Amino acid sequence: LTMRIGLPDSVYSKAEQIADFYQRLMLNLASLPGVTSYSGVTPLPFTNSVIGVGFNIEGRPNNSGVDFPFESSVVLVGTDYFQTMGLNIKQGRNFEARDLRTSQPVVIVNESLVKQYFPNENPLGKRINPSIRAESGPLPMREIIGVVADYRSRNLQRPPAPELYLHIPQLPATTNISLVIKTQTDAQSLTNLVRQEIAKMDRNVSVSQIKVFDEYIYES
Repeated sequence: LTMRIGLPDSVYSKAEQIADFYQRLMLNLASLPGVTSYSGVTPLPFTNSVIGVGFNIEGRPNNSGVDFPFESSVVLVGTDYFQTMGLNIKQGRNFEARDLRTSQPVVIVNESLVKQYFPNENPLGKRINPSIRAESGPLPMREIIGVVADYRSRNLQRPPAPELYLHIPQLPATTNISLVIKTQTDAQSLTNLVRQEIAKMDRNVSVSQIKVFDEYIYES
């Protein structure tokens, strides 16, 4: 089951407020019947949405004349996103609950990014600084902790391209996110239960674009 939730900008104006809401929501989803795995993501795969970023690679010369010479798309994900969507970590580790705003900045990249920017190198432990922020201040260098398998994320026609993944609890940079919930029961039957959980937390949070993920696959 997938759905888009939107937090009112006027209330959730700070990164810590956004992070706190999503963390509490994830805990509440765990109690719903039939749920085996769940997470959040933006943009949701197969919606033809993309967020482009530039970045630097620590120790690599920048002679381009621009601040962020290397390019990729970026996906913001929650803990257990790859598990929920059936995507394999090929090297390193997944995001964990300990990867928070106050901990060491980390990033996961896909195989295409490794092929383009780290050919014949082990990318684990290398550091990059994607040009996306949740609050003011210098952009930190983020350590590459994992490599995820390539997949066609934008649509079924477009081949995989470089992507990097940031952990929402560590970088709560958006008030809009899609929930992805894997269930052993009918996915649609969960809709009202999820709505109720969200309403208990904040009745002003919007819920829209409720679909079973298969619908996006069929449309693509």
